[in-house]
Amino acid sequence: MSNSRSTLLLRNLSALRVRPAISRGFGSCREIMVRARAKNVNRIRFWNPFIPGIRFTVGTGFQITVGHERRHLLQAERVLHSPSFPQQFR
Repeated sequence: MSNSRSTLLLRNLSALRVRPAISRGFGSCREIMVRARAKNVNRIRFWNPFIPGIRFTVGTGFQITVGHERRHLLQAERVLHSPSFPQQFR
């Protein structure tokens, strides 16, 4: 991504708008997982939407989703603490 494009994106994304959106997304995932407590999520299987021919249990799907989102948060944290990240957007 070019520097000018990055700066434009940063100007349009403020912490006041991003944090609530992330929280809503995590809240939705958490709600689904809480509702699934009464189900045997290791018995229910689904087809992998990205790799044809592979099936996962819902429990494995939850683990993959949580790990993937954790990775995004760690990436964002590294970017925020990067010396090249503009101070005014922290």
